[in-house]
Amino acid sequence: VLSRIVDGGTPAAVRQLCVRDSLERARAAFLIGETCYKSAVAALHSVLADPSRPVRIHAGIALCRLGDNAGMKAASAALVGSRPWVRYYAVVGLWQLGTQQALRALEQHRHGQTSLVAEAIDWALAGRAPSDAGSVEPARSSGADGPDWEDLWELAVLALVYESDWWWHKGNYDQ
Repeated sequence: VLSRIVDGGTPAAVRQLCVRDSLERARAAFLIGETCYKSAVAALHSVLADPSRPVRIHAGIALCRLGDNAGMKAASAALVGSRPWVRYYAVVGLWQLGTQQALRALEQHRHGQTSLVAEAIDWALAGRAPSDAGSVEPARSSGADGPDWEDLWELAVLALVYESDWWWHKGNYDQ
């Protein structure tokens, strides 16, 4: 099915959904979501049944970011057992989808998240952009033991996400 959707005039990310390597397919779905390439909706639908969980999850998140409810189940699945940065982007996608069902999924998965993801969920449930959640500030000491290394790691990841997003939207993809 996907080979019929994809032709020579399609962007590289959509063509990459056809490659054998599942990591490359997952990356392609992520990029489609980040660029909000609306013409890729049919291609993303076809990989929602991919045997690779990361491909399905990234396709679902991308579909949510494109306003397509078909991605909600896969994006919700990303909130359990995925890396924190994937869960963060799932929150962004579900917030952008904005349906009551998507917001309920965020509410159901609020507990047990890292502080970055939990804060993004709180912002989404309050109707604010999850990308505005958190501030890149030095971690405060949690007592005599010093800062919590997981919190420091999350701050570093958040800073990298913000920096990458800024350069991406400026069109400087290499940076």
